[in-house]
Amino acid sequence: MEAGRLRWRCQRGSRELELMLLAYLERRYPQADIAEQAAFQRLLELPEHRLQRCLLGQGAPHGEAEPPMDRDLTCLAGQIRSAYHAGG
Repeated sequence: MEAGRLRWRCQRGSRELELMLLAYLERRYPQADIAEQAAFQRLLELPEHRLQRCLLGQGAPHGEAEPPMDRDLTCLAGQIRSAYHAGG
């Protein structure tokens, strides 16, 4: 997927969430392998509330069940947090 389209898909209602996604897109995505790039694209398909909880390391609200996040997306969420905290 082209960079401009990915940048557009990173736009979110939460400014912090958007900044985290853009930091990863600019700093790590270009060097990522095909599998990691595909995982990032899948992550962008998550509903906003789920993506935010995933990237901020929060669990589901009390009493609300969610299917577990797949391992690739959980690992990628950690990389996105790292890219953001490394300077962005």
